[in-house]
Amino acid sequence: MLTRIRARLADQRGFALPTVLLLMFAGSLFAAASWEAARGDIGGTGGDRDAKQAMAAAESAIENYRYHLSIDNSYWTQCDGVPAPAPVNQPNAATPKWRTVPGSTARYRIDLVPQNGYSQCQTGNPLSMIDGSNGTLQVRGVGQSGTKTRTVVATMRHKGFLDFLYFTDFETTDPTVYTATDPTRAALNCAVWRRAGRSSSCDRIVFGTDDVVAGPFHTNDDMLTCGTPDFGRDPATIGGKKDPIEISGGGTANPTLGYADGCGGGTNPNFLGTRQVGAPTISMPATNSQLASVADPQWTFTGRTIISISGATMTVQNNGTTKSGWPPNGVVYVNNGTCTQPYNIVQTYNTEPGCGEVYVHGGTSAYTKSFTIGTKNDIIVDGSIIRDPTANAVGGLIADGFVRVYHPVTRDSSGNCTGNKTTGTPGYPGRDLGDVEIDAAILSVQHQFRVDNYDCGAHEGNLTVKGAIAQKFRGTVGTVGSPGTGYTKNYSYDDRLKSISPPYFIDPVVSEWRVIRYNEQITNSGL
Repeated sequence: MLTRIRARLADQRGFALPTVLLLMFAGSLFAAASWEAARGDIGGTGGDRDAKQAMAAAESAIENYRYHLSIDNSYWTQCDGVPAPAPVNQPNAATPKWRTVPGSTARYRIDLVPQNGYSQCQTGNPLSMIDGSNGTLQVRGVGQSGTKTRTVVATMRHKGFLDFLYFTDFETTDPTVYTATDPTRAALNCAVWRRAGRSSSCDRIVFGTDDVVAGPFHTNDDMLTCGTPDFGRDPATIGGKKDPIEISGGGTANPTLGYADGCGGGTNPNFLGTRQVGAPTISMPATNSQLASVADPQWTFTGRTIISISGATMTVQNNGTTKSGWPPNGVVYVNNGTCTQPYNIVQTYNTEPGCGEVYVHGGTSAYTKSFTIGTKNDIIVDGSIIRDPTANAVGGLIADGFVRVYHPVTRDSSGNCTGNKTTGTPGYPGRDLGDVEIDAAILSVQHQFRVDNYDCGAHEGNLTVKGAIAQKFRGTVGTVGSPGTGYTKNYSYDDRLKSISPPYFIDPVVSEWRVIRYNEQITNSGL
């Protein structure tokens, strides 16, 4: 009996069946759980795919708009009236135009983003789309895929004068300057890019060993150098980046260099930035009239005007009256009245009162608000204009004529210089300048930035510009020597100008639009 029981217990036939059944049951539970998990993730994966496709569509909208801007620089001025199939819409359009992304079910549209308080883009009105405070254009790209919507806002700005510390159209003296002393030479056409193609009688202005252009550089011309001038900043001081050094023309001796020896003693300029020879030209506007159109009538003047800027107060003297305060949009403009006197290279500061010359200087404290001063004639800086370093303010000086640094001198009866004069600007007597600092973006639309009577008298000191200088023709600020005359240049770039600008600062006629900022907007139907 016991033997049969032991034999039955030792027999393993059928013992595995319960174990197998238990394992199969447990496995079925895991399979069911896995199926439910996978089934629940199908919607999430699909939603994630739609969200990514919607974002790609929104970015395609921005690239589509940029493409059209690259073909037509003024494409934005047509508002939503651009030709089909471009889906450009006014904001909050009742039935917005869409376009399907090729090879996809996703679609996109482009919504305009008006500026300066406008609710709609207005054809032919740049103020409705260009932000007056920084010169930027904004458009919104909206992408949809499935149930997902993604929105991207692109902020764009022209590549323009504010991108460079130093900009010239022509690297020679303004022919207007020759008029008083050499009418024959003035009649010759010096406004020709690349010195190999213009008369040898046109002035040859060089960058010398002591010259430092500490920032981005552009000339539509080629240039002359002497010794070892510096172009650009040490990359180690600006986060490892290199300033662009753009030269549209080639040098006379070697077109691939972009420069030629200007003094016969050899030259080896120090390019700390990245030099590009044959860079695209950037066109100067013909006039600053668009600035005149945005100036408040209460801050628009005629004839000789004297402006002092101190802190957040601007004091303007014009035609026997004085006005203090600050223009509502930061812009002051001065027109010509009766003004028949031609430019004279010998400056004695006695032009007709009707000429729209603006004398401008800083007051008792550094400026704290952004401004732009424009004139139909010349701007004369007769004292330092310094920005408060704690304020995010930027200043602009834009003249149709010259932008000049005040430098009175005494001349004898033969016109020979006998020394610097220490008194005399109208309404601002007793100023002996010495070193001068200008913290502003400077633009001479038709002429040049220069020091008056630069070749006369003793050496004054350093001319410091912290900002940007753009000019039609190359201006002269001093002569080299021991110690030379006029001023030694000390120019440095204000990097803030890459993203902000003086109020309503003027753009080039034609230049590429570049995106300076992307921001995603979260919508109710987004992630």
